[in-house]
Amino acid sequence: VVAAAVVEGRTTHGEPWTVRLADVHLDTALALMRGGPSAARRRQAEALVTALAATAPGTPHLTTIVAGDFNTIFGSREPAIAYLRRAFPDGPAPPDVTTFSGPLGFHATLDHVFVGGRATSVEVRRLPSRFGSDHYPLLATVSF
Repeated sequence: VVAAAVVEGRTTHGEPWTVRLADVHLDTALALMRGGPSAARRRQAEALVTALAATAPGTPHLTTIVAGDFNTIFGSREPAIAYLRRAFPDGPAPPDVTTFSGPLGFHATLDHVFVGGRATSVEVRRLPSRFGSDHYPLLATVSF
C-alpha cells in the first residue's frame, strides 16, 4: 500500500521547491512458491519505483521521499532495501536502530527512509517513544 502526495513551498530565500512524499507499507506475504518473503518485498519495491516514475513523467529530478514500514525482517540486508537505496540514492545511511518491538522480545529494523532529488541534507532519527504503536517512528529532517 502506498499513499503519495506532492507538496510545494518556498525556501527562506524565496526559491520554489517541490517534494513528492510516498508513505509505504509493504506486504508480509510469505510467497514461498515465488522466492520467499524477501523476493516478494523486492518485487513490491520494483513496482513502487515503476509506479512513481510513471506518475511524474518529464520530471526526472523531482525530489522524492519514500518512507514507511517495509516489513524487512532482515533489515538493510534485504534485497528490497538495496534496490530502493539505488533508486533513491540521496538519502542518509540507514540508522541501525530497532524500529519494531514485538512479542517474545523480537525486534527488527522494519522502517526506512529513502530520498532522491535535490535535498541538500537529510537527517533521520528514531523517536524515543512508540506512542502506542508496535513501531518506533522515524523523523526525517530535510533541507533544500
